[in-house]
Amino acid sequence: MDVTASMKETLPIAAGDAARQAPAGSRGWLIRVWICGWLCSSCVPLKFTTSPGATGTVLDAATHAPISGAEVIISRSTYPPPSPDLAFTNSRPPTVLSQEGGRFSVPLERRLDLYFLPVDIFPRFGLLVVKRPGYETTCVPFWSRSIAELGEIQLKAGR
Repeated sequence: MDVTASMKETLPIAAGDAARQAPAGSRGWLIRVWICGWLCSSCVPLKFTTSPGATGTVLDAATHAPISGAEVIISRSTYPPPSPDLAFTNSRPPTVLSQEGGRFSVPLERRLDLYFLPVDIFPRFGLLVVKRPGYETTCVPFWSRSIAELGEIQLKAGR
């Protein structure tokens, strides 16, 4: 008996040899399954914040008295806006009115979608715009992942 022939009979097939012996079609299928699994491993339905919300109190800048009935919105404009009034017209729903003590709460806006990478790792930009007849329209930029407490928003008397 030849020595090389006896070695082939007794030695197990190495993993590399098995891959070389597998038909080309099955290797391609395995590679496609591996790539698909790798790409889709994090593709999950994810509800993420598209526009943050805000809470706070609207006050008169001179007297520090609470202002009720002020319209409060989150604008889709960038900062700084061309004008506060233009930022007010480029808003997302809802428009909220400040309550008797000047308090307001604008809810955040969320959306469900499929994503590979987490999109809520960085806070979203929001531009709060407050408008009330007899006062100047005020813009307050902020960043938040959910609802930001903005504290006191002071309106100056004007127009």
